[in-house]
Amino acid sequence: MKPHRYIPLLIYLLPMILSAQPLFLASADRAGAAGLYLTQFDASSGSLAPPQRLTETQPHFFQFSGNGTFLYASGHEGNGGTPAVIHSYGINPDHSLKPVDTRAFDGRIPLHLVLTQDNRFAVIANYLTPTVVTVPLLADGKLGPVAAEVTLTGSSIHPDRQDHSYPHSVNLSPDDRYAFVADRGTDRLGVYAYDAETGRPMASGGINTFPRLGVGFLWGGGTDPDHRRRGAYRALVAARPAR
Repeated sequence: MKPHRYIPLLIYLLPMILSAQPLFLASADRAGAAGLYLTQFDASSGSLAPPQRLTETQPHFFQFSGNGTFLYASGHEGNGGTPAVIHSYGINPDHSLKPVDTRAFDGRIPLHLVLTQDNRFAVIANYLTPTVVTVPLLADGKLGPVAAEVTLTGSSIHPDRQDHSYPHSVNLSPDDRYAFVADRGTDRLGVYAYDAETGRPMASGGINTFPRLGVGFLWGGGTDPDHRRRGAYRALVAARPAR
């Protein structure tokens, strides 16, 4: 059987009481089928209804706001060479999407994003740039200008696939105090202490892994000049082995 031309990169189920549950799909297909899709998942049979295309953007990842009112998707307006963007959509009662805002920023392949628990910021990992950016989320679904940008550096043992940093995911601690960035290009798990009010990183540190040795070590970092002598790096060092 010929494979479907759009490949979902991410699937989320909205909790529903009915057996037919709305299912959102994201595809970054380059053959003209990229976009956000809506289908219905029948929990009793495991079947999917034919998907309905909701947008013609090129999303890489998406997240719902904590109250389920908005959907935020990172991606590109066109091909991978255009600036990265984050889109915000309002979710209508019929689960269609209403465009609310778009914010472009320097970056290529914004592969992953995560929202803070209070839905004040989106933190986005740009796979090819390589950067991690923070975008403010406003109460009405609008998007503020980039609050912070961190450029990752380094490389590892593979001459082609690890010639520089490739951040491919970012996740937050339950209290939103720390961001954890998985970096394929450096075999490193970066840890950043964040200022919850501004969305800016205060200090950085992390864990280096050494594939040939099969071990990992804590590595140093630093503190933003505006946040020095406030205990940020000390707290970060204490958090690394604990988390």
